[in-house]
Amino acid sequence: MRRPAMLLALPLLAAAARADVLHVPGDFATLTDAVAALQPGDEIVLAAGSYDGPFVIASKQDFVLRGQCKALLTGGTDVLPTLKVSGCSNVRIEHLSFADAPGVAVELSTSDGVTARRLNIAGAVERGLIANVTTDLLIDRCRVDGPTNVGILVAETSVGLVSRCIVTGTILAGVRIQNCASVTVDRCHVEDAPGAGVDLLDDVACIVRRNVLQPEGDAGIRVSGIDNAVLENRVQGVGGPGVLLMSNATSTLVEGNKLLSCASGITALGTASVLRDDQVVKPGLVGVLCTGEGSILDGLRILKPGTDGFSFDATASGGMVLDCKALAPGDDGFEIAGGELLLHGNLAQGAGFAGFHVTGDSNTLVDNTAHGSGSFDLDDSGADNHFVDNDFGSTAP
Repeated sequence: MRRPAMLLALPLLAAAARADVLHVPGDFATLTDAVAALQPGDEIVLAAGSYDGPFVIASKQDFVLRGQCKALLTGGTDVLPTLKVSGCSNVRIEHLSFADAPGVAVELSTSDGVTARRLNIAGAVERGLIANVTTDLLIDRCRVDGPTNVGILVAETSVGLVSRCIVTGTILAGVRIQNCASVTVDRCHVEDAPGAGVDLLDDVACIVRRNVLQPEGDAGIRVSGIDNAVLENRVQGVGGPGVLLMSNATSTLVEGNKLLSCASGITALGTASVLRDDQVVKPGLVGVLCTGEGSILDGLRILKPGTDGFSFDATASGGMVLDCKALAPGDDGFEIAGGELLLHGNLAQGAGFAGFHVTGDSNTLVDNTAHGSGSFDLDDSGADNHFVDNDFGSTAP
């Protein structure tokens, strides 16, 4: 009675145990030969040495490609990456180095469940690492050194994480997330990049969190799309805004960031932005600029901006400014050219010109404080503005 059951179980046990380690060049002379022999569950191990590509791994499942000691991949063309993984699932690529790719060093495309970990990429001409049309993506502890147009590019991907990567010397962006949903960039470091540190381009529900960005370019973090979040990042020394919300950015949350010595702090051009508990220290120009509708600023601190602490231009309307502080701004603490805004519980201290300079119409100011301004603590030249229980040391006639 037991014998048939045992016969049925044996093939299953043999299948489950089938997992080979394919050594290159020990077992196979080339990586291409090992890929041709690859079966689900196998692991390819590259010994120390240089391997000249390009290499393509297509339509494979459940495998690992791992470098041992110092395995270096080179070669490719301006259109063919050094290593391309296409149409695969449950893939792990790790502990490999890439040098001097004529175009792209690594491309992961139309694949599911892909992990790229501890890849070291130097000198790729166009891009370091691309993940395109993937799901369940993890890029972890990779390093990309320029010159590259984009260090790490993730496009048309749903559910992914770019974590603890270092990117230097890129031209356009350190990390770019484009047309993606639910992708997070977490604890990455970008420096020496003339473009943006992190780019969210037309994304939905993506997150930029706890990164350290010193790109010296035109923006620390640039955002467009819907329902994205910028959380607890440190941005320093940027030649433009520390955080730039583009005009097509909708419902973006910017919270808990520290922006140091950037040309400006936060520029919110989109609609329904929520800026909460951010700190902007010594921006060369304005601390926060808002132009869109329905923005909420809550608990922001601006210290020693070169011009205005907070500026709302004439297109800004319907928003709220709550418990914010502008300390020692070069010009105005709060420059209000927009309309139908509510300002409640804010402080302007030591403004070079006016604490609150209101030129827009139909705004409401409640329980705000301004003292020590160079001209007047309140200068109101708008129409139908309402003031309730404010504490202004001096008011323009």
